[in-house]
Amino acid sequence: MEKQIRFIRNRISVLISHLTEEKFEILENKNDLKHAYIIDDDDECFSVLAVVTTREKIHRFADQIMRQLKRLDININLTRLKRLVKIHITQMKNMHTRQINIQIQFYNDMITQIEHTQRYIKLLLESKIK
Repeated sequence: MEKQIRFIRNRISVLISHLTEEKFEILENKNDLKHAYIIDDDDECFSVLAVVTTREKIHRFADQIMRQLKRLDININLTRLKRLVKIHITQMKNMHTRQINIQIQFYNDMITQIEHTQRYIKLLLESKIK
C-alpha cells in the first residue's frame, strides 16, 4: 500500500515538474507578446496574448489540482479546468491554428490523467481504511 502511494506521489511530482517547465515557457511568451502589443499596438498580438493567458490559467489550475492529489486530497473539482480548456480550444479555432488537434489531444489527455489519478487514489484510500 505504501509503495503504491509513493509511486503515485512520484508520478504526480513528475507531472508537476512538466507543468512548471511549461509554465515558465508560457510566461516568457506572454511577456514577449505584451511588449510586442505595447510597442506595435497590433491586434494580432492581442488575440495571441489572450490565448497564451488562457493557457497560463489552465496550467496554473492543473498545477494546483496535481498538488492537491499529491497530498492525497481527492476532493477536487475539474469543472473550471474543463471550462478553461474549452475556452482555449475555441480561441485556437478562431485563430485557425494548425496545432488544434494536438492541443485538443493534449488537454483531453491531461484531464483524463487527472481523473484516473483521482480515482486511483480514492481506491487506495478506501482499501487502506478496510
